[in-house]
Amino acid sequence: MALAQHFSGGWGHIVCLNDWELGTLEVSEVIERLVEWCIVNGLERAANVYQPSALKHAVINKMIVSEQDGFVRAAFDNLQDAADWLTEEGFPTAIE
Repeated sequence: MALAQHFSGGWGHIVCLNDWELGTLEVSEVIERLVEWCIVNGLERAANVYQPSALKHAVINKMIVSEQDGFVRAAFDNLQDAADWLTEEGFPTAIE
């Protein structure tokens, strides 16, 4: 949040969730508030990266909107596709 406050204009990010093992209701509430804060503060594109998982997909979709006020979220099973999508959406990335 501290870093994002210094961004001017819209921004995008990649969230790698392969090692995320879900969480409690309290964690979900924190994530929901963080996502809302990010959108209000200029987040326009979010690329979620995780191996296909019906459970993760359902939980993430419950916590994080897919589209809202110019914000769009997409899910990918690999980092390169996520980076390519962000670049196509106007948020260039450099994968090393």
